[in-house]
Amino acid sequence: MLLMISFKAHNSDATALAHRIQKGDISPIEAVEECFKRLPDLQKKTNALTYLDKEGAKNYIHHHLPKKAPFRGVPILLKGLGHAFKGYPSTAGSRLLKDTHYPQTDFFTQSLLDAGFVPIGQTNVPEFGLKYISDSVLFGPVKNPMNPAYYAGGSSGGSAAAVKSGMVAIASASDGGGSIRIPASFCGLVGLKPTRGRTATGPTSFRGWEGAAIHFVLAKSVRDTASALLALQRQQDASPFQVPLLQEKDFDQAFDALHTLTIAYSTESPLGEKVSDEAILAVEKTAEALSKLGFNVKRATPKIDGKTLLKGYYLMNAAEMQAEFQSMEEAFQSPIHVGEVEPISYGLAQLGKEIKAFEYPKIFNQWDQAAYAMSLFHKDFDLFLQPTTMSPAPALSDTLYQEKDLEDLTKWSQTGNREQLFATLYSLFSTGHLTASWPFIYNLTGQPALTLPLHNCANGLPLGVMFSAPKGREDLLLALAAFLENNDLF
Repeated sequence: MLLMISFKAHNSDATALAHRIQKGDISPIEAVEECFKRLPDLQKKTNALTYLDKEGAKNYIHHHLPKKAPFRGVPILLKGLGHAFKGYPSTAGSRLLKDTHYPQTDFFTQSLLDAGFVPIGQTNVPEFGLKYISDSVLFGPVKNPMNPAYYAGGSSGGSAAAVKSGMVAIASASDGGGSIRIPASFCGLVGLKPTRGRTATGPTSFRGWEGAAIHFVLAKSVRDTASALLALQRQQDASPFQVPLLQEKDFDQAFDALHTLTIAYSTESPLGEKVSDEAILAVEKTAEALSKLGFNVKRATPKIDGKTLLKGYYLMNAAEMQAEFQSMEEAFQSPIHVGEVEPISYGLAQLGKEIKAFEYPKIFNQWDQAAYAMSLFHKDFDLFLQPTTMSPAPALSDTLYQEKDLEDLTKWSQTGNREQLFATLYSLFSTGHLTASWPFIYNLTGQPALTLPLHNCANGLPLGVMFSAPKGREDLLLALAAFLENNDLF
């Protein structure tokens, strides 16, 4: 429990449940039983789940649950991609991997166990986490608990839907280009992408998407997010990315000094696209509220070449996907053919074959130059306010990926034509990067970024507003979030 920040009480968040368990009002076994009573009806509504293991959860409580931990006994759902728990399915949302299981528990999942969480199952994801919606052929679409006619987002869409619907109080998530913040925006949750290096990685890989991807959780309250950050942060000798650990006093001091902060805000797209009226309204309404609350708020935009960064980001994705394909082909002792995975996954991997070695350092230099530009920007501004997404969640009935593009992608994937492959993939991904023009930037710079449910659109769906901070300063973000929550802004 943080000392000085007066967090708004939430009767249904993970902190509240942990307190009930600690006081003996409910046992960890009873918490799991209560959870499983809710799941069937909520699963029908959202399709958030892909795997459940009640008996395994009970066995874990009896034999492995730590005697003392901040979230001792709280049930958690694990994202069905990259959060390995020994014996759980390792499908990554792909038909190709539908019969595979994790041979070991990874270090991030172990940090969840050390914090006292009890895994009860897995959440739905898009294949290999490549989309801003969760709609895999293997498991089907994840529906938004706010309105099941709409998507919950991706790639942590199942986790977002599970938390928002009340399946669990908290769920694990990861973010390689907005995959925590986009579904949090669509579902009205608190979504933090921590600083690069803040949480555990390994042992199979210590630099997911070359450091762009980071593991954390999705939550409904600021206090859950802050407490989880303190519980899950790690400094690993083997990690190529290091960041000093935060202490409780850092949050307290940040909260006490909030009104000394200068906050920049912008509604400009880093991709040069026209920004929607809803996104502009969300930011300007928040900026006005901050000003009325006594903050020094100024309109300003950092000098970031978003288009160049996005192209390099996709090339990195392609190279990483091809590396993943090679690992799977080695494991299966067989090449992966068209039709065994979804067209976007296959096309991205084929593009990865065409990436030259000398292009990789150029891409990372672009990331570092963007990080440098942001560090200069933060000399004048402590925090930066932007939209999280351009619009609320898309409808399940929307045509997000054009059939002709998918057909062209299959054709160009078999010819190795790099220019046509890239152009087709860029077109297919355009609905994602135009919906979320801002979040991916912070995956490349390594900064923390936090989306808060500060705006509701005309159709009744939420649209998140995002704050970013210098590297290592999640304390600033969460102190401000607690202040806004206490003042009933969400």
